[in-house]
Amino acid sequence: MVYKLKKPFYGLKQSGRNWNKLLHEHLVGTGFDRNPVDHCIYSKQVNEVIIIIIIWVDDLVMASSSMD
Repeated sequence: MVYKLKKPFYGLKQSGRNWNKLLHEHLVGTGFDRNPVDHCIYSKQVNEVIIIIIIWVDDLVMASSSMD
């Protein structure tokens, strides 16, 4: 018997890819642009403020030109 999973479990091979796909869709949906050279870097400019998000495995590093 073979079962098809509708939702990935933590620790499976495809879990990382599914997490990245979900995160990408959310970031692009909120106005971030993916860096064409390094797909782990997203950026967004709001007025004069630049927001940069770097993805490393399952961690996010966020930087901004404003404390707000």
